[in-house]
Amino acid sequence: MAKERNAAELAAVAARVLAAMKGRGAYGRAKAVTQREIAATAGTNTRVLQEATAELVKQGVPIATTCGSPPGMFLAQTVTELQEYSEQLHARIVGNAVRLKGVRKMCREWLERMAVEPGGQRRLFV
Repeated sequence: MAKERNAAELAAVAARVLAAMKGRGAYGRAKAVTQREIAATAGTNTRVLQEATAELVKQGVPIATTCGSPPGMFLAQTVTELQEYSEQLHARIVGNAVRLKGVRKMCREWLERMAVEPGGQRRLFV
């Protein structure tokens, strides 16, 4: 189970993350820096970095990510960078929704093929 971070702890990590991004020169997509590098500079791990990043975005800091070249996180410098990131997020959401639909269908199909053993245990026919 993930450790719950209080607001003060998360704010402190978020401040270190923002300072790390600025210190690494992550201004604009062309200067993206990997999450590992930012986390190391900020003295945290990538999981906490993601929480801190979400907090910064909620506060209006224009942090974006890219899988392209160079991959990583950056401080968006233009509306175009933010729009492109928005489109990238939308595509991920649609892709995840398609996968979710497939997994739910698979669950229904598997449940139909399962045998119910004495005691109510379900076992997949092999």
